[in-house]
Amino acid sequence: MNLIIKKVSAVATSFFVGSLLLAGVANRSTSADVPPESSNIYTNASAQEATVNTANQYVTVKNNRYILNLPVGTGFTDQQITMVQDMINKANDTVSSQNLIINPITKTSSIRSNVLGISLRAASNGRYTFTNFWWGTRYYMRSNAAVEQLAHEFTGYAQVLTAGAAGVVAGAGALFYNNMASNIRYYNSTHSKNQIYMDFSWSGIYSLHVLK
Repeated sequence: MNLIIKKVSAVATSFFVGSLLLAGVANRSTSADVPPESSNIYTNASAQEATVNTANQYVTVKNNRYILNLPVGTGFTDQQITMVQDMINKANDTVSSQNLIINPITKTSSIRSNVLGISLRAASNGRYTFTNFWWGTRYYMRSNAAVEQLAHEFTGYAQVLTAGAAGVVAGAGALFYNNMASNIRYYNSTHSKNQIYMDFSWSGIYSLHVLK
């Protein structure tokens, strides 16, 4: 990991965005209705989502840490187990470093304050909101303004990468965040009658969905 940028939102603290800026750029992808010019960076995000959904039942919370209790015979491959454990390790490291608290029922983490009240006020003001999980973060965009806010932040990350480091890795990172901003706008434009959300995992894979 060559560059870490800690992002502190006016809404709350998204617990992993900074750590993803350069780590595993080549593995980042999306699953959405996307512009064809950026399709070269996409892989199948649904496979990871399926693994996360199945593994979630085996993830528990103890002493404000996520724990993977995977019984024998679940059918997970070594690669899947490594991926899930890596997500949990990164989540636990960030929970600790940012002094977050994990809700053992919902398995979501947040800052130690009235996050619900802050989130509701943010949503009412047209800003995006988010929820942190062991696998990553879900961003909720309930207005065009929220879409633009999040897209603008991602283009900002791209600018930081371009200005702060040279070389192939920084260029790939900037391209990734610029494409992600473009994809958010595109997905919103093709689902103009719906509110949308984005799942962004610790492994860098993201997907866009209609909020139901």
